[in-house]
Amino acid sequence: MTSIEVNSERRYTVDFVDDWQQSLQTALAGRRGIVLTPESMRDVVTKLPKEIGRITLPDGENQKDSGTFIRVMDEIARFGLDRNGVLIGIGGGARSLIIFLIFFTIC
Repeated sequence: MTSIEVNSERRYTVDFVDDWQQSLQTALAGRRGIVLTPESMRDVVTKLPKEIGRITLPDGENQKDSGTFIRVMDEIARFGLDRNGVLIGIGGGARSLIIFLIFFTIC
């Protein structure tokens, strides 16, 4: 696992892992979370614990628009995820950008 420590108003760690399912169980520690997955992995990311919701996003750069951001924020609110929740991004750079934007919006 590779980790990056981020120090801003709040301190947090971003982890890059090989076995995301095991890391997900460890990271939850009784908290709720949401997995953001690309459309192309909808059939791969399955059998999530009940504490974990899933939001499917368009592949690649198509997810980087205000409509996607608003939809994700609405789904986070419907799921009841709060500041103690866990956001998990499966995929590459565009998904990471969405997660960082959401994180800084709700924290």
